[in-house]
Amino acid sequence: MGKTGKLPTLTGYEMYKFIRNELDFFDISHHGDHFRVGHMDGRRTTITVSKGKELKKADFSSILRDLEMSRDDFLANYHK
Repeated sequence: MGKTGKLPTLTGYEMYKFIRNELDFFDISHHGDHFRVGHMDGRRTTITVSKGKELKKADFSSILRDLEMSRDDFLANYHK
């Protein structure tokens, strides 16, 4: 099955806000520009929040993998 949609370009802060507000994750820790968030079901991820910088594709993919979320699931849930 092929990739169905192009992922949006997001800053780390935009991804952080989405995960916190829309997916019900909570803050675990914050060290410099690295924010660690978790969910009650045990999922965790770290998001690099560099002021105004867009997430790299590899970091975006890693976050989705940590969230156990497919590209299609992300696109269905993300509302800019």
